[in-house]
Amino acid sequence: MANMAKLSLESLYFPDGCLSEQERSEITHKASFYLRAWKLAWPAVAESLFIGLASLVDTAMVATMGDVAVAAVGLCSQPKFTCLCLVTSLNVGITAIMSRRIGEENWEKASYIFRQSLILSFLLAFLTCGAAYIFADGFIRLCGSQPDTHAMATEYFRILLVGLLFQNVCNTINAGQRCTGNGKLSLKTNLVACTLHIFFNYLLISGNWGFPALGVSGAAWATTASYLVAFFIAVESILNSKCRLQIRVRKWLPEKNTMQSLWRVANSVLAENLLMRVGFFTFALIAAKMGTLLFAAHQICMNVTNMLLTGFEGFAVAATALVGWELGAKRPGKAELAVKICLRMALVYSFLLIVLLVGFNEPIARIFSQNSLVITNAQNAMLWVAVATIPDAITMVYAGGLRGAGDTRFVAISGMLSTMLLRPGLAFFMVYCLKVGLMGVWIAFTADFFLRGALNYYRFYQNKWKQIQV
Repeated sequence: MANMAKLSLESLYFPDGCLSEQERSEITHKASFYLRAWKLAWPAVAESLFIGLASLVDTAMVATMGDVAVAAVGLCSQPKFTCLCLVTSLNVGITAIMSRRIGEENWEKASYIFRQSLILSFLLAFLTCGAAYIFADGFIRLCGSQPDTHAMATEYFRILLVGLLFQNVCNTINAGQRCTGNGKLSLKTNLVACTLHIFFNYLLISGNWGFPALGVSGAAWATTASYLVAFFIAVESILNSKCRLQIRVRKWLPEKNTMQSLWRVANSVLAENLLMRVGFFTFALIAAKMGTLLFAAHQICMNVTNMLLTGFEGFAVAATALVGWELGAKRPGKAELAVKICLRMALVYSFLLIVLLVGFNEPIARIFSQNSLVITNAQNAMLWVAVATIPDAITMVYAGGLRGAGDTRFVAISGMLSTMLLRPGLAFFMVYCLKVGLMGVWIAFTADFFLRGALNYYRFYQNKWKQIQV
């Protein structure tokens, strides 16, 4: 009985039943497999936390101007992510394909893919941000702006778009460097950007050290300046002689086969991101239409969520890169094991979040508002976020593994079904039919992750992803 319990605990820690005998013989130390995954995951987790922390501090600083200012800045969240989604989709393709080539030890091909991706990233970012700048007024109105928030939100968004152009390209450089194992670059760029963001906020929102008091516009300029600095740090990293990617060569022009490979992986992710944005827009619109105070409570919880739950993206990024490496090296069992290891680390992280969200939701809410209605609704919303943490971990890590294998179509379909249909549909039903207020929005948020987690779990254990060629 004791031996069976020991075997069960070992399997829980290191589920190596998916390995072939050859793959199992190659692993001399089980802890080294965790260490490799952690080296990729922790910079991305820390990066997400720093970005979220900067966003929280940004919101707290803006909150000194009142709940209307918080709501105005919150209206720009979905337009901002929409302007990032084209390049984000490209970055998934980069990670999947470059990781395969690196797993095959084909560094020349990996470098060529990276160079072409930089050109595409800049072009897509320029077109997206340029179009958003021209149509910013209608974009913000579509998000459900009220008369007291519209002008403020539009001005904030237009300033932010200047920084988003550089942020898009910076994200592509970080994605390419992460494939080489240099996950610390992304952490470095975002840590510097977040620190400068907070510092520039201090200077420009209220006007300190002789700088003008620009209010909400000052927050936008602070964000833009921090993105620009992060971009230059990222560029320096690929010009550095220690970079394993070959940049100082003449061969930069796009190649048809490479473009087709990137498109095959990225097109489903792009469709997923764009259609999910429709769901997110509708979801946010339902909250925005409930009034400025309730939307301020919604935005507080959304900022907390973006800070804490996006940490799961770090484990997903690690799963994507590891699956690409192992499949490139013809080791599908190790690819499956890598995803399972990443999930175990993500679940530990989720338990820490549950303690924080359940035990400290009131003091967190009070950082951003002193209005009792706002505080109470933000508290209750955070309890539903706590319920969503474990299914979110499952959703993100399995999706990362599937994307690393190139199985992006299924992930896109599951995301669209859940986020585009279930989340806004259930939110509308809960708010307008059952009349449960803002809680209906966050119940729908939680249900989204339960459905996506179940679908991604099912797909992963079908094992079809192990046969995909990219």
